[in-house]
Amino acid sequence: MANNNQSTKGGERCSIRQFATKLCVSIALFAGLLVTGECFAFLLLSCWTAPTMFKYEYRSYVVWRVLPPNSQTTVTVDADGLRRTMYSHCEADDYTIWMFGDSGLWGNYVRDWETVPSLVAKRYEDSGRPVCVRNYGQIAWTSTQEVIQLLLELKRIRRKPDVVIFYDGTEDAVHPYETDEFDVHSGFADFKRRFESQGDKGFAYFGDTNTYHVLQRLAGRLHLDVHTSISARQLTARAQRSLDNYLENMEIADALATHYGFHYVWFWEPWLQPSQKPLSAAELLSRDREEMNHPGRAEAVKATYDLMRTVNRPHLVNLADIFKDHPETLFPDSYHLGVEGNRIVAERIFQVLQHLGS
Repeated sequence: MANNNQSTKGGERCSIRQFATKLCVSIALFAGLLVTGECFAFLLLSCWTAPTMFKYEYRSYVVWRVLPPNSQTTVTVDADGLRRTMYSHCEADDYTIWMFGDSGLWGNYVRDWETVPSLVAKRYEDSGRPVCVRNYGQIAWTSTQEVIQLLLELKRIRRKPDVVIFYDGTEDAVHPYETDEFDVHSGFADFKRRFESQGDKGFAYFGDTNTYHVLQRLAGRLHLDVHTSISARQLTARAQRSLDNYLENMEIADALATHYGFHYVWFWEPWLQPSQKPLSAAELLSRDREEMNHPGRAEAVKATYDLMRTVNRPHLVNLADIFKDHPETLFPDSYHLGVEGNRIVAERIFQVLQHLGS
């Protein structure tokens, strides 16, 4: 009887050792596969990510600003996150123009001397009247962030501007596609999720892995994350709400201009899809690529642009159709202009300011 008990206990110990061994091997294999997957995903993300992609830092109230790049020779960003403006003369009493906007003003795809602010400053310099132009444009900023930044700068800087320019529109126009939330910045849902999930237990950390980000990108390329379609009526309602918010930001700028004594003009920027521009072959490809990657976004933007065409307000200049007589390629992608497009826009801004006596 004793021998039987000893044999049973010995068998149990052997089974436990075998289970423990298999468990350890399984954990080791899982960890090895996870590390391998993470390394492979890291390499994929490195290949997919453009080498000129910029990093950002958190900034109070406006959420983010571009960090100075480490090895860019044609893009200069100072410690405050401001893109360098060439041909600008900022001595003590020089006439001063502040320019606010999104990536179109900041200068995606162009060098420091080819941004809209630099070309405006050059136009003044060529006319024999050097001025100080500051580029407050930031990638993916909305008009609300721009107005907040204007308020912060007016509190901080002693030399107030003579003119404030806003050159934007596309980010505000995209919001009806991204969310039905009112007056939010780009990526609002992701920022909200990350903030509210702090301290949560469980497996939320998997959402920050390279593997998860690769799977997200693959889903987008395979169109597995199809955007939920909304009716034309809902789209128009969202677009109207986005435009109303934009016009309310104009009213805030008007109040600041009255108090601080500067002139201001808002320029609604051109965008490829809703413009009346005759598209070149390259621009047609950009249009088709945009629709393939983001089905439904062009309709959302067009809804806002169509409503903007009905607006007639002082201090507002609609540049949506500024390229209607330009069949040449001006858009490297749906959102941004190349050098020649920026020159045309800068010339128009200069003419408007001249008409105002600025």
